[in-house]
Amino acid sequence: MRPASNTIGRRLAVIRKSRGLTQAEVGAWIGKTKTSVFAWETGLYEIKLADAQACAGALRCSLKDLLAAVDAPLPAVPARWPRTRRRSRQRSELSAEMKTPTSAR
Repeated sequence: MRPASNTIGRRLAVIRKSRGLTQAEVGAWIGKTKTSVFAWETGLYEIKLADAQACAGALRCSLKDLLAAVDAPLPAVPARWPRTRRRSRQRSELSAEMKTPTSAR
């Protein structure tokens, strides 16, 4: 049964879907499996702070956006976000951005 307090998991799912990403893609970008992402989204496991921060980075949103109420407005898609629905292009572009040092962004 899904706990009523699983706001961050449900919010993670809403933002992920709004970005057109799969659980497997988010998991790959943060070094976790799609099963882990599924477990967080459904409330089977609580997400650790470090994993929540990694998810926020992969989704190009703030940790505050993930912690917001489920029905809060979605964060804007960053200007550099790939607009195509082609998964391989999204993965390669986002992976390249994630490897760029923070100070260079």
